[in-house]
Amino acid sequence: MSWSRGVLLAVVAVLLVPLAWPWGVDSFPLSSYPMFARPRPQIVSIPTVVGVRETGERVTLSPELIGDTRWTNLAVRLVRDSVAAGAKASSRLCERIAARVADEREDVVALEVVTETFDSVAHLTEAAPPTAVRVHARCETR
Repeated sequence: MSWSRGVLLAVVAVLLVPLAWPWGVDSFPLSSYPMFARPRPQIVSIPTVVGVRETGERVTLSPELIGDTRWTNLAVRLVRDSVAAGAKASSRLCERIAARVADEREDVVALEVVTETFDSVAHLTEAAPPTAVRVHARCETR
């Protein structure tokens, strides 16, 4: 067997090793990518901050307004950590965001730190609204 053929067989063998691992095992540098292969729940809860207009209509805020970042995952993490820390932390977060929103969104008169629960399939295919909303804090922007 030639040297190049041996290297090729070794590389192919290394790439196929994750197929023999038990379900959900993950290891660097070889991966079975369980983060994409595991089933996900259809009902999901997402902590966020929503704006409220004078009419009561809720509006989505950008990650920049919520977390002073362009990264959605960082804004979600900020809200999730505040909600987990309790009502006082959620209220402090609401007040910090209110200062940014007051400068950027004149149509928003209040903010709510909420956890929205969605049927993910219905939300993505039919734009269905949340099935439940839990308010953790509310503050005025003006």
